[in-house]
Amino acid sequence: MAEGAGAGFVVLRGAALVGGLVAVAAVGVGALAAGSPGAFGALVGGAATLLVLALGTWSVLVAAAKAPTVSLMVALGAFTLQGLLLAGVLAIVAGTTDRTHTLAAAFTVMAVTIGWTTAFAVLVRRERIPIFDLGLSAPPAAEPGRSHEPGPDAR
Repeated sequence: MAEGAGAGFVVLRGAALVGGLVAVAAVGVGALAAGSPGAFGALVGGAATLLVLALGTWSVLVAAAKAPTVSLMVALGAFTLQGLLLAGVLAIVAGTTDRTHTLAAAFTVMAVTIGWTTAFAVLVRRERIPIFDLGLSAPPAAEPGRSHEPGPDAR
């Protein structure tokens, strides 16, 4: 079982590699389907998605290493901010370019996100990183005069 932040960064690197490969493939598909506007839209969508997902994942890993008790809150905030940032990028692309750029960017955002998330899930499972750990190593001590053992009526 992998320990500490090092395993998390192994997962980050692996997910980024898969996301990058998906982005490169999307640029190729965009170029074949719609020429340079398709390739450019896919490039913008892929680069934005990789940057946003990498920074969000990195922030969660750093927060979990420094203060595990707030990692869930940081993750929720990071994931929400990631969605808003990517929606903002697509809104900017839609407002400044034609439909071809926008469609290529949108499909690339979806493809890279799916590839990243799938790789992330597989790698977290492979590295055996706990999803959430409160750091409790032992059960709480019993109150004086009380036992944790079942009484005579328990079956």
